[in-house]
Amino acid sequence: MSERRIAVVPVSSVDHQTNEALAYARSVATEVIAISTDQRLELAWRDSEPGLPLVIVQAANGDRAAAIHRAVAVLKQSAQAAQVSLVVPRGYSW
Repeated sequence: MSERRIAVVPVSSVDHQTNEALAYARSVATEVIAISTDQRLELAWRDSEPGLPLVIVQAANGDRAAAIHRAVAVLKQSAQAAQVSLVVPRGYSW
């Protein structure tokens, strides 16, 4: 049985850079989680048919970096994965 490796991809827009990051994440991990703090992206995400859900996390005081960090920390503690990696799309704005 192979080890569970999770790649988390922060999403700030649905574009080519995000698709490249998702493709890379799929190549290095057994599971990919797309995560965003912008609920307005949900419709565009569904329309792009990426093959995985977009997880929306709340950013207290608009601090997206802290929100993503918290989500990764929770995954590391609870997912029983051998590895949790963050794959950041080129041009991602924190």
